[in-house]
Amino acid sequence: MVRRIIIPIRELFQTQEEIRASVEAVERAKQLIRDYEQSVCDLLSGEHGRRIKEMMEEISKDTVIDAATGDAEVNASFNPIYMMATSGA
Repeated sequence: MVRRIIIPIRELFQTQEEIRASVEAVERAKQLIRDYEQSVCDLLSGEHGRRIKEMMEEISKDTVIDAATGDAEVNASFNPIYMMATSGA
């Protein structure tokens, strides 16, 4: 009679250990996914910053062409988007 009880208890402990190992594997996988997501976000954030800097440099200047001579002159921009972005408004 005792033997019938001991075997299922051993099997129960073995099953619990397998479940614990599975849960740990899932947690490790979740951490890998979080790390991957963070690295993607970091890359996109850096790219976003570079694009903004490039855009701000582009809209900060106006090229004016003299109609009489055809000469081009680069001046500071009066672009309203640039003015709002840099004014702190």
